[in-house]
Amino acid sequence: MADLLTLNLPGTVENIHFVGIDLDHNSLELAKNMVASLGKSHHCQFFRENAWDLGSNHPAEFDLITTNGLNIYEADNDKVTELYRALHTALKPGGILIGSALSIPQEWDLS
Repeated sequence: MADLLTLNLPGTVENIHFVGIDLDHNSLELAKNMVASLGKSHHCQFFRENAWDLGSNHPAEFDLITTNGLNIYEADNDKVTELYRALHTALKPGGILIGSALSIPQEWDLS
């Protein structure tokens, strides 16, 4: 979330709202602390949820979704496809998904 919150947005952007979603409580707390240190708490909301449930919990809610490397937590390609379907469902019509995929470290055994 830091990559978005530290953008130098024009002063004309007043109605921007960021939503952080993660299953990990500690990650959410770190994000909340960072947001508070940047003075942007009034622009942010956080949910402890599974990204695979995003479409059913937030249908057509977001203009933009960013995701970085969630694919490494799931070895089953069909389930990764489900994730991207959920992200698509959570986007408003014409919404944008910015995603990146990470390679799985060799020392991880996901079988």
